[in-house]
Amino acid sequence: MSLNLGIISSDYGQIIFQKVMFSSFAIKSQLNKVSLHLQGKTSSLNNFNRQQALQMACFCRLAHIAYDSDIVTTRKILDIPIFEKGYQLENYIYGENISFVDQSLCGIFVSHPRYAIVALRGTRALNDWMINFCANANKDEIHSGISYLTNSIWKSLIKFLTSEHNRNKKIILTGHSSGGAVVTLIAHRLHLEYPELKIAGAYTFGSPAVARRLLKVGDSFFRLRTSKDIVPYLLQASDKIKTMNITEDVLSPYQHSGWEYLLDESYQITQMTELSKIVKVISGVNKLPDLTTKSIIKSHHITYYIKLLNYGCVPKQLKHS
Repeated sequence: MSLNLGIISSDYGQIIFQKVMFSSFAIKSQLNKVSLHLQGKTSSLNNFNRQQALQMACFCRLAHIAYDSDIVTTRKILDIPIFEKGYQLENYIYGENISFVDQSLCGIFVSHPRYAIVALRGTRALNDWMINFCANANKDEIHSGISYLTNSIWKSLIKFLTSEHNRNKKIILTGHSSGGAVVTLIAHRLHLEYPELKIAGAYTFGSPAVARRLLKVGDSFFRLRTSKDIVPYLLQASDKIKTMNITEDVLSPYQHSGWEYLLDESYQITQMTELSKIVKVISGVNKLPDLTTKSIIKSHHITYYIKLLNYGCVPKQLKHS
């Protein structure tokens, strides 16, 4: 049995990427014709913990570093001051039966006296994100590629979370980009299949939508994006890209779950109150950014999230080379 996950050549990926660029300008053109306003800020950040979010973003970056480093080298990075004391890197997370090499090492398992942490990395290149355009939803209305990735790590994930060492700890899930999409599905499945496990928090960074319905992810699920990161809305845009017919009332069936938090370049965090319409979200930041290849990659990279959460500072050990 073969599964088409939408892995395509970089040349074809570049063609679709150019369509994303073209369609973004089409969206901007439509925004000149309509006046849409996002419901403003809330007075509370809904128990959002900035310091914990920063720690989780750093773990996502560590999961990226793990791809090119042995576990001993990766463990040493946990000694830098940005990580709180007590974290221990237990193991790497490998996907089972994955037919494409780039996703075989998916993340890291981290232990703490009070927490069991699962951190998943994203794809290593923007063109690899074309999985989102090509894979369809499965019978459960879940993105088939993300479902496949989740299934590939599920056994090792449950073994880690239910081990004698971790079973009574609070769980924190975190992931960047495609890793964030997998975290969304993990949170949903844990709530349904393992309700006895205690999920203290889940943080995703630049994650796309993963389902054509709202998922049960809990009240402590925090979905972060930067004002210039378009990846969280690629799936919503994909139907529009195929037809090149961008209008405010054409919506993708894919939906985000959980609270959304917008990080801006003044290091402010805003809890968004509308979650579904891509055009409304874009209008909430007034205009689309200058969508050059360089600016899109920078705005989506996990180190940019670390920079905004840490008031402009990224430890040298975590910087993108």
